Amino acid sequence: MFDFLGLKKGIADIQKQVSSLQEKIELFKRERDDLLALPLPQEDVANALAESVDELADGFVEKLQNVVFNVHRLDRHPNLSAASTLQMATRENFSKADLGVGLAFLCCMDPDKLKTAIHQNVMRLNWPEKVGPPRAERAARLTEINNEITTLETEEQAILKTAKDSGISIAQRITE
Repeated sequence: MFDFLGLKKGIADIQKQVSSLQEKIELFKRERDDLLALPLPQEDVANALAESVDELADGFVEKLQNVVFNVHRLDRHPNLSAASTLQMATRENFSKADLGVGLAFLCCMDPDKLKTAIHQNVMRLNWPEKVGPPRAERAARLTEINNEITTLETEEQAILKTAKDSGISIAQRITE
């Protein structure tokens, strides 16, 4: 007589294995969602904003260089002075919505003092108690999580395909 009990046990074992993989996949996906949703640590944000001061200042130096190298055009426009040319360059950019060059100009004035002020002000903000890992660790952990999910999903699909090819139907999770 055919061993239906053994077949039933084998199918139950496969279902357990697939369920276990699905639970692990869901745990990793929840961890990934949390990691993406949680804010950076306050110190990390303060440092990142302070670091951007130098980048913004470089943008202004380039614009200033363009103005300085175009001062020779003043000969063609006797009503313009070098000061008014620089003023126009900064005023035009202060009126832009993003304040790109205007902000860059401020970053050039005293970058160390500005960095300190930014850092101090960010550290004064009310910050959520629960935060994610710092930027440097976050990217690496996201890569690890995504690799784990891919590995587990590949394993799950291989088991489901083998079961299907053998005529065994296993419940599948709904994928995104």
